[in-house]
Amino acid sequence: MIDVKKIKNEFLAKSNPLETIMEHTEILLQEYDRISTIYPNFIEKIPKVWKVLYLVCVYHDWGKINFPFQNRILTGKKQWNELPHAILSIACLNAEELSKEFPREEIQLLYSAILFHHNREDLLSYEIDQIRSQLQEMSEDVKQMWEIICMNPQQYPLLNQKKIYFDSNLYFEDSFYQEFPVDILNPKECEKAVFYILLKGLLNRIDYAASAHIPVEHKNDFLEKGLETFMQDLNVERTSRGMEKSDWNNLQEYMKSHQEDNVIVVAQTGLGKTEAGLWWIGDHKGFFILPLRTAIDAIYDRIKNKIIKNDRVEERLALLHGESLESYLQLWEKEKELQEGSGFEWENYYIKTRQLSLPLTICTLDQLFPFVFRYRGYEAKLATMAYSKVVIDEVQMYGPDLVGFLIVGLTMIQKMGGKFAILTATFPGFIKDLMREQGLEFKMSTPYVKEESRHSVQWIQKEINADFILEKYKNNRVLVICNTVKRCQEIYHDLYEKMEISQEKLLSHDIMDRELNLFHAKFIKKDRAIREKAILEFGSLLKQDNTPNDRQGIWISSSAVEASLDIDFDILITELSDMNSLFQRMGRCFRGRILETGDFNCYVFDGGDKKCSGIGYSIQEEIYEISKNDLRQHFSTNGNILTEKEKMDLVEQTYSKEKLEPTKYYKEVKDFIKNPSLYLPNEMSAKEGQFRFRNILSERIIPLPVYQQNIEEIRKIEEKLKLPLNSQMSENMEEKSISKEERILCREKLMQYTLSVESYLLKGANIEKKITINSYQEIKVVSCEYDSLIGLGKIIKEKKG
Repeated sequence: MIDVKKIKNEFLAKSNPLETIMEHTEILLQEYDRISTIYPNFIEKIPKVWKVLYLVCVYHDWGKINFPFQNRILTGKKQWNELPHAILSIACLNAEELSKEFPREEIQLLYSAILFHHNREDLLSYEIDQIRSQLQEMSEDVKQMWEIICMNPQQYPLLNQKKIYFDSNLYFEDSFYQEFPVDILNPKECEKAVFYILLKGLLNRIDYAASAHIPVEHKNDFLEKGLETFMQDLNVERTSRGMEKSDWNNLQEYMKSHQEDNVIVVAQTGLGKTEAGLWWIGDHKGFFILPLRTAIDAIYDRIKNKIIKNDRVEERLALLHGESLESYLQLWEKEKELQEGSGFEWENYYIKTRQLSLPLTICTLDQLFPFVFRYRGYEAKLATMAYSKVVIDEVQMYGPDLVGFLIVGLTMIQKMGGKFAILTATFPGFIKDLMREQGLEFKMSTPYVKEESRHSVQWIQKEINADFILEKYKNNRVLVICNTVKRCQEIYHDLYEKMEISQEKLLSHDIMDRELNLFHAKFIKKDRAIREKAILEFGSLLKQDNTPNDRQGIWISSSAVEASLDIDFDILITELSDMNSLFQRMGRCFRGRILETGDFNCYVFDGGDKKCSGIGYSIQEEIYEISKNDLRQHFSTNGNILTEKEKMDLVEQTYSKEKLEPTKYYKEVKDFIKNPSLYLPNEMSAKEGQFRFRNILSERIIPLPVYQQNIEEIRKIEEKLKLPLNSQMSENMEEKSISKEERILCREKLMQYTLSVESYLLKGANIEKKITINSYQEIKVVSCEYDSLIGLGKIIKEKKG
């Protein structure tokens, strides 16, 4: 038995840093109180859950008061007879006393939340006799800890603030040693599931925060004030230029006045949808979800610099996507350059971002919505949604899988009590119908459009070709968009031959001075970043010195340029993919200008009797054919000017349930809505849930020519990645080591030489080398063609025999 005089030091909950169970629980209850202070309205809606959650927080770690666990904390060695502490913890509760105040169903959920709080698969595999034997051994120690808590109310005020139903006999009631089925996707279990998700999810959030010594939540008391200051600053600038003062427009005012509603709003590009979304979130916890990382980074920077004005960013704004860590480290490096001994704590900021502790998070769908699969541990994110507001931007950008999962996710958020808003340039009618079929409730405003027209379209029933592009290139900025990388490269090759531009000449010029450029997803990260920056600058109406942009040239791009890039070209020449994508592409031409002449500024090639590139592969053939037929009919009967209202109407009609219901595409969306319900809650791991959500069918490689050109730098990175971390080295060891920051930055430097390739293309590929990043990740160096002008070419296969 552990000496009671040493109990404060002996009964440990954590080893790094050393922390007793009582100390950890007190910190946990501080975070419990923090949520109720920041979100009192939310707590008022769930008083019973909140009362039970207190008990869950108090008892979840009491099972650690056993010798095998304490020995492991001190020595780092697990003993053969150690039981998971969660099993032992539930015996500390007095079920008989609890039953006088709580119904049995709630007591079952209380026990379950404690029992499964570490998401272990093997919890129900232990013998009852073994459990009772270990409880008997720890009985006296548990009683002594209880006595110390009772005798020291000043030292442990939060542990003494409410009745905690302690069982001094540690009776293990085996009827609670089981998993109680709760599935939010099952209507019969929904109410019980919401109760359990809140219990377990909030325990996980609070426990993680207490363990990491970070606040479980930061208060949003800045966003509405920041938006008002943003408008004031804008008007100061407008006044200085002799312009009239501005004010929030009708769209933004609508969102301000509907903060308590679920809403779907269709609004054309350029009406300030970002500010509208932020006004709808207001001074509440919010998640702003966008489809592309480039857009997320841009909005994060805009809010950080223009609305928050770099004030306490680490307590207010989070950036959450697959490369957030690298982004934060880059931010940390900039801070170091600007200010010696910068106070920016990137690691703490990243932990708070991952734990959803910050009041406003800009993120991708795949960082939140995999909870639709109810993987082990999903409750933490879904419980957070219960008091959050979620903005979905540009829903038309998602494929059938993500549309299906999005609808399921919004249904779950609504059941939890959270709110959602969809802000989009166009909204397919069938999605609205499917949302209503799933029981989603929302208000839908009339579309927000300007009367002015921006696009005059020539519809061409032929294949896209270089001769036509050259004909339209007359001292202007031309954007050409093809459906596939291969077609982009073919058009690029044809143009530089016809323009008589040699590769040597192109390579000798700075990218901004080249007359012909290419942008797509098959460049290594380093080259793509250069091109992305260049196309943004080239496609801007103003140069960096605010003078008119008089550059001339042709940019050829894949769908990578389709959305989110703030560019405004004079002419758009594009293949047809589907209607939604076409209208997104049109947003890259005359984005911020009004059409003042009758000349065409958009030329659409529909392939004629042939299909455009990518049809039947990356683009659904049925959707392409329906789009082609409807658009041909529209332009044959309505002239060439295409208004924003006409675009919205066309999308709603073409993508209606009546038209799409017979298609494979519609069936796929319906199947993806059903898909999560085919799995039981906790059937899969978090990693598998992410994998199923993302449907990852690609991997990152280094092209062999890139490896050969940068072999010295890559080898240096490789050697550094092999070094142990500083934290793993003892003071007297003289071996070389690396800091956590250096290792992450090394990984990011290596990633600059990589690009993403579909897995099927790598079957039979000649793999020259594999570079190990860590125990679970490696990068293949693949034999293929690559140069910095056209990107990835042919992948070379292994010779058979």
